[in-house]
This record gives sequence, C-alpha cells and structure tokens, in this order.
Amino acid sequence: MDDASEEQLSAADSPEGGSLYIVSHDATNASLVLQAAVESALGRSGLTEDARREVLFDADLAAVKLRAFRNAPNRGAVIALAMSALFVGLRALMPEGQVAGLRQQLRAEHGRPGGTESGKVRREKREWVPHATELAKQICSEHPDWSHGKVAEEIAIGWKLNPDICRSHRTLENFVSDRRKSGQLPQRTRSLRK
Repeated sequence: MDDASEEQLSAADSPEGGSLYIVSHDATNASLVLQAAVESALGRSGLTEDARREVLFDADLAAVKLRAFRNAPNRGAVIALAMSALFVGLRALMPEGQVAGLRQQLRAEHGRPGGTESGKVRREKREWVPHATELAKQICSEHPDWSHGKVAEEIAIGWKLNPDICRSHRTLENFVSDRRKSGQLPQRTRSLRK
C-alpha cells in the first residue's frame, strides 16, 4: 500500500468516525501472520492429504484477499482478509473437521438473513409495480378472459413511464399471476367455446 492510500484510509476510517482504523504496516503484518499460520497448519503431525489440500486452499484464498486489500483497501477487503486468515489460523489449532463445520455454520447464520433481507428490500423498492398494477387493472377490467401472458403483453405495449424500467415479458406475466392469486386483480374468466 502506498503512502497516499494509507493516509486516505487513516482519514476515512479513523476511530473518530467510529469505523475501522488501519495503520500503515497492516498489509505487511497480515502477510507475515498468514505465512506463519500456513506453516503452523502444514506442520501439524498426522495431517491427512485432504486436510493439507484444505489448508493450501484456505491459504490461496487468503492470499487473493490480501492482494485485493492491497489494491483497494476498504472495509469489505479487510473483513474478507480477516476471515480468510482466521480460517487458515484455525486449521493450525483445531481438529480437521471442526474448521469446515465452523465455515458452514458461519455461512448459514450470516448468509441467509442477508439474502432474505435484500430480497424484501428489493421487492419493496420496485418502482415499476404501481404503474404495472394500474395498467393490469385497466386491462383485466376490459378483457377479463385474457391469459396472464396476454395481459403482460398489453402492459408492455401500454407502458407510459421510462421504457428502461419496464420489465421482461416473463416478469410481467409472473406479476399478473401473483396479483390475481392475491386478489389484487380479478381472476380470469373463461370464455365459453362451442
């Protein structure tokens, strides 16, 4: 890391801001600590070939994270580097299977809630929904026997807002289906064929 990026990090992430504070030699120290952890993990007695491969995999992953940190020092890079280095260090101290279990548990506990939350937020922020709902209500009242696909096609044709936010045909078709199932749009009436 050069002096300019170190100063930028120190100013942007200083303790006064309540964020992460990075001193100038952290990348070098991280490299040395990572190397020592790998040597310690590989030096364990009774290490199986699978465990050796896992140590080397974790070490490679940590090295990639270290390079990313050096190229673009930010909070995300620091956290990724710390997690990778932590797993290499744990391999030096813990029995073989426990580290893999910890990694899976960490992913399960922290990945799922974030993904669930981002999905909820994304659905709430869909700016195209009110306009599509208005068009769908109008089309379904005029043509109650039309299929979800035909209604979706007419929504796209009648789109009056920014064309960049008009969704794909499949998305609009699923949207119409969901709205009909939830009762926000009238159910399709079947035409009587003879």
